[in-house]
Amino acid sequence: MPNRISSTICFFLIAVPGCPAPSDPAPEPPPPIGPQLLEIEGSFAIEGCASSRLYRDGRRVQYQCFDSQGAFSWDNRGTLTESASAALDSELASAALDATTPVNHKGLCGAPDSGGEVSLWVGEERVSFAPFCLFEGIVALYDQVAAILFEIEGCEEPFAQLESVDPGCRAY
Repeated sequence: MPNRISSTICFFLIAVPGCPAPSDPAPEPPPPIGPQLLEIEGSFAIEGCASSRLYRDGRRVQYQCFDSQGAFSWDNRGTLTESASAALDSELASAALDATTPVNHKGLCGAPDSGGEVSLWVGEERVSFAPFCLFEGIVALYDQVAAILFEIEGCEEPFAQLESVDPGCRAY
């Protein structure tokens, strides 16, 4: 009899899975490589990238995604071309924060699925607006940053703004 009971216990220990282990905590995001250039919260978001941030240090850029709960999802890094870096520097220097006439950028301001908020940093100054509801003093800067963002978040060649992306680049 003891042999039969120990065989049954062994069967249950092997065949019946234990309680699920608590889920691993979300990974911490890597530290930003430099000053923040752009932040998007809740605009055209996918679950794994409900908010995103773009950082820059010289020609290096870093794109971080966070899920809808605010947990870090992934990080892409790349290197701007010399001309894209120079164009970005030029647009940052010429942004006219006092030119506040509203602009319905690409006719999409107020589109039903364009909720959320976009923030651009011009030096230490943060400028926030609804998606595509810019003001005229930042349109050219926004277009330059958006072109960089499109490439670093998509990871697909051919690149016009990026010289390269780091291995492991994850699209969306």
